[in-house]
Amino acid sequence: MGTKCKYKNGFQIFSSDPQMISTAGNVLSNQRVHTSIVETPVLTETVYADTLDATSMCFDAFIAGEISSTGAGDVTLTLRYGTTDILALVTASLANIDDAPFKAEWTGHILTSGATGKIVASAFGTFFQTTPMYFAADTALTGSTVALTADGSLNITAHWDESSADDDIIVTHGWIELFN
Repeated sequence: MGTKCKYKNGFQIFSSDPQMISTAGNVLSNQRVHTSIVETPVLTETVYADTLDATSMCFDAFIAGEISSTGAGDVTLTLRYGTTDILALVTASLANIDDAPFKAEWTGHILTSGATGKIVASAFGTFFQTTPMYFAADTALTGSTVALTADGSLNITAHWDESSADDDIIVTHGWIELFN
């Protein structure tokens, strides 16, 4: 006997057990943020209305690449739903680094659904200088209210706090996965 499946918002769901329901967004080409204090999208995935409609829903977001800096500035990586900040990661104490590998990961959970849904997230990021260094999470963001009944997007942006010709971050790969 085969497994029954149903479709919801264009995603195929095979059972009520926790599983990935979308491979969602992927970085298809290198995304570079060079000297910019303007937030620049590095990964975006459209989320259709009511896709994240249950408190059992969660998602993972991941980006990785290279970071370079003369130590003049720090870079902020922000996870958003539409234009609403969910959780930001900020580098601290960047020293002279050149093409150092980095990675950042967010795990989000739908706390409440509907037109005034609430998303909470945790995150972790690391980059390598002489020894591993870590991104600090913006703990002021403990959950964000968003309209999950309207089309939106999960996206990650990057920006430098100062404009320096030697500051560069390149996102070489990343993805967003939605789970039920």
